[in-house]
Amino acid sequence: MAGSISKRAKGKYLVRVSLGFDPVTGKRAMHNRVINGTRKEAQDHLTEVLERKRQGLARASHRTLGEVLIQWLDTVKRHDVAANTFTSYVDLTQRYIPEPLLNRRIDSISMSDLQSLYSSLQRTPGAKGVSVAGHTRRKALGARTIRLLNAILSGVFAWAAQDGLVGRNPTLGVKLPRKTRPRTESALTAAQITAFVTEGEHDRYGLLFLVGLMTGLRPGELRGLRWVDVDFRNARIRVMQSIGTRRGGGYRVTDLKTEDSRRWIPIGAKLSRHLRVHKKEQARQRLAVGSDWEDHGLVWTTMRGTPVNERHVITRHFKPILERAGLPNETRWYDLRHTMATQLLEAGENPKIVAERLGHRHVSTTLHNYAHVLPGMQERATEKMEVLLRVP
Repeated sequence: MAGSISKRAKGKYLVRVSLGFDPVTGKRAMHNRVINGTRKEAQDHLTEVLERKRQGLARASHRTLGEVLIQWLDTVKRHDVAANTFTSYVDLTQRYIPEPLLNRRIDSISMSDLQSLYSSLQRTPGAKGVSVAGHTRRKALGARTIRLLNAILSGVFAWAAQDGLVGRNPTLGVKLPRKTRPRTESALTAAQITAFVTEGEHDRYGLLFLVGLMTGLRPGELRGLRWVDVDFRNARIRVMQSIGTRRGGGYRVTDLKTEDSRRWIPIGAKLSRHLRVHKKEQARQRLAVGSDWEDHGLVWTTMRGTPVNERHVITRHFKPILERAGLPNETRWYDLRHTMATQLLEAGENPKIVAERLGHRHVSTTLHNYAHVLPGMQERATEKMEVLLRVP
């Protein structure tokens, strides 16, 4: 029996292929799969299974997607990506892959199954929301989240294919939502920067925000900055680690893994002097606290030396500064990073330099994220060429 296709109902076809006899039980192993679609799709699936059988890859697999996913995360990704990235992988798969799909045999999952999943995630749920594994989704997912979820599943299926559990990676033909650019248009203007810096001068974390504006460090990188990474002699800082917030409370320190994210950034003499003053003030605070001080070697800490809480900094310091400066309340801490990049690009700085400050691996990432700045750069380039060529 090479294989057969039988129609079960309108738009439903059963594909059956004999995989030979199980060497342990002596029973015939069969591949049975119902295809929801056209006869051509059923024929394509039959052809794929027969090819896998010819190559010796098609074997009865009773492992579910959930089982393979857990193994892939634990054995492949746990030590291959940063801790916060690994946590985001786990979180995404728990939140958005429904249990019925996780309990399906991995070799039974098709491209159309995944396409249906992504389409449902792009739809806005009803008033009660959609609950998956105890998590309630009340809004449609954005393109970036769905593309990341597909990238995770693509890794799982590619790994399963190498092990002979599936013949083809079903994520390869899925139609994904178009990429969207980050909200870089929310960068502050020159006047807004002046107002923000002025109002933040007397705030406990005003210098933290000023360093963010000057360097473009991410909030986690600012929280993780240590005194050993501040080079006062050469007026520069070294970005080596990031501090994130754990779900349920607490914090997580993550070493930056790539050479591009680990970087030196010049800060200038003025900012260096501000940091020297801040270090002396922190030393006095440490003496006042005494044995209760927890030394983590961090530049910015709580009153007891522990890493600063991101939510506390935003609600008690960042937002009040915005209000006093008359700036939009929806401005985010992360927008200080976008402000630095936008200001430099508008001033005509080389995009490669901006990319290095941001820690981007490729200049193309910077140019893509800040495409709204490029038209002005093109106009200035034209003006320069007119001068160089002495156009009358």
